[in-house]
Amino acid sequence: MPSRLQRNRKAWQDFTHGYAVRRPVGYVSINGHLIRRNVRDGSNLPPIRIARSWSDAKPRYASEVKINGPSRLVYTPQGRILKCGARLVLEAALDDIEIVK
Repeated sequence: MPSRLQRNRKAWQDFTHGYAVRRPVGYVSINGHLIRRNVRDGSNLPPIRIARSWSDAKPRYASEVKINGPSRLVYTPQGRILKCGARLVLEAALDDIEIVK
């Protein structure tokens, strides 16, 4: 009979699907509509969108972002990755995403 520690470890592995627990992921995407508006109107709205989750209701916008750790660029032509409709995003740990301006 497995010990309680072994049962708990097995339950944790089943919960995390055998992967190490990851830090919260942030998503960086580009808002193409804002880029077109900036060109059309001569405005300077920041087009880089930083979302804290798939359906972030209040994302942050920036003109320059620095990624201080490992990141991953993901593209899915079949469907959207984020609720806003983005199909190309940069994934990084939230605490590694630094807004420069």
